[in-house]
Amino acid sequence: MSSCSAPAPWVLTVTLIVLAAATTVVVASEFIVVGLLPLLAHDMDVSVTSAGHLVGAFALSASLLGPPLTLTVAAPRRGVS
Repeated sequence: MSSCSAPAPWVLTVTLIVLAAATTVVVASEFIVVGLLPLLAHDMDVSVTSAGHLVGAFALSASLLGPPLTLTVAAPRRGVS
């Protein structure tokens, strides 16, 4: 019989803090663009609506393509022999 011990409580606490910080950064980076829409629209010489559509298209493509690209990069590599 193998015994599996639970991780130390401090490991779980540190893991939770790291996950919370990472989630905060990801969410903030996605929402910061919304405040910059008027500036982006002005710089690109388009309407705020068009700039919003561009940001939405970027968010959609990132959400759809992010997981498959992550799995592709994380896949083990076979060496050439």
